[in-house]
Amino acid sequence: FFFGFLMAGPAPSVNRLPVPSTPVPLSAVGLGVEAIPPDESESVARTVEAFQSIWRSAPAPAPVRNGHSKAHAVLNGRFEVAQGLPPHLRVGLFRNQEGFDAVVRFTKAAQQSMHGDNDAVADTHGMAVKLFVGDKEIDFFANSPMDAFFLSNAKQTFGMSKLTSTGSVLFWSLCCCNCWFLKRAMGADGRNSSIADQGLFGRRYGSGTPYKFGEGGAMKFFFIADQEDVVPPALRRDRDKFSKHLKEFYKSGRSASFGFFVQLQTDPVRHPIEDASVVWDEASAPLARVATLTLPQQEFDTPARKAYSDGLVFRVGHQLPEHWPLGGINRARMKIYGAAVSERLTRAGRTESTSAGHTMAP
Repeated sequence: FFFGFLMAGPAPSVNRLPVPSTPVPLSAVGLGVEAIPPDESESVARTVEAFQSIWRSAPAPAPVRNGHSKAHAVLNGRFEVAQGLPPHLRVGLFRNQEGFDAVVRFTKAAQQSMHGDNDAVADTHGMAVKLFVGDKEIDFFANSPMDAFFLSNAKQTFGMSKLTSTGSVLFWSLCCCNCWFLKRAMGADGRNSSIADQGLFGRRYGSGTPYKFGEGGAMKFFFIADQEDVVPPALRRDRDKFSKHLKEFYKSGRSASFGFFVQLQTDPVRHPIEDASVVWDEASAPLARVATLTLPQQEFDTPARKAYSDGLVFRVGHQLPEHWPLGGINRARMKIYGAAVSERLTRAGRTESTSAGHTMAP
């Protein structure tokens, strides 16, 4: 991870604006304003090319997802916007008190080649949420723990691709052993210190990267569990402990819910758009609950649900204009993830599980 930073080069300064790229006072960089480095598009294009070379050199059978390849469960749910929100929070998706059908994919982050299929190995876990809003699909990516991203800017993605191409074992080992990042991701107060024993329904999942919140605004977002959920000792060394525990959770007659919180940017320096590795301090940027995601009891371990999961696609750019992804990492992710999806589905001979028909999980 450290070597990736060295190869990627320094982070772009937050006091640089799009072309013409001339230094300006920090006070001139307003809330929700991106500062795009002039060479970013070239770095992202090189990153996409590097990863495509890796993917296309992979032996048959067709590759699984390059990250978050193990799905613990794909669940149907309902996303309800809170009643009585104050005017400054009634933006975009939250403008009206509405409810939307949702599909949620819970995952383990690591590649299968790096023990990504073994839940007994500690890892970051993902929660990808797809909302069906009118004729659109709106996707939210969140991870636990994740108060900030593990890269600062788009240029560093090229350093990551070079490490991956020289040896994925080296890259992922460096990432996983980087205690500095894990401490930042868990939050300065250590609130997730026992996260390895938390069930998927008892966690806090964060976007890590910023998104628009209407005109002149920006946010990070979080899904925060409403219930306690702890994996019992008997399952903690099981390679499928999370899916097995989810079955036990539902068999106990319980349903799960998460609060959806937005963290609004209040200071462009303390809460930068172009450095995704910075944790936005909650004292200066408090969280506000704007919706609830409910996941009722359901049977998820079926062949039809697994087939649906294999074809399910989430895209960073599946967003409303009012919540468009911001910052270099998100601009890079839209290109890199899009290329990865196309490569995976093409080689597997699949099509996306969801389309204009808005299919919920079977």
